[in-house]
Amino acid sequence: MEQREEKRKVPRDNLYAKALIEDEETPAYVRDISVLGCKLEFLKPLPLEKGAHHVLQVIPLEETGIPPFELTAEVRWTAHEDLFYTAGFRFVEVPIESSLKLKKLVEFIRDHVRTI
Repeated sequence: MEQREEKRKVPRDNLYAKALIEDEETPAYVRDISVLGCKLEFLKPLPLEKGAHHVLQVIPLEETGIPPFELTAEVRWTAHEDLFYTAGFRFVEVPIESSLKLKKLVEFIRDHVRTI
């Protein structure tokens, strides 16, 4: 598979956490995340249209000590990769409390992911 050129302003770190999209019953796996956006993977296709806004509940790994939080994200792209359906999101509305949790999560990952 061809590697895509990195175009993000802020690099993302890999993470295996869960996320839920409001009004959808299928959980997603967070495969990378930054303070600006994330990539989610699903086991089945979801009706996600580019440009649509969705409320995401991010559920960090228990070991982070960070409780779940919600934010609104815009679908930037969707794809079918191997066994998963993937979607890239840009965060568009992040409440202050969620912003603090998101920053803590990104910092935790940067400090710990390379040693796991």
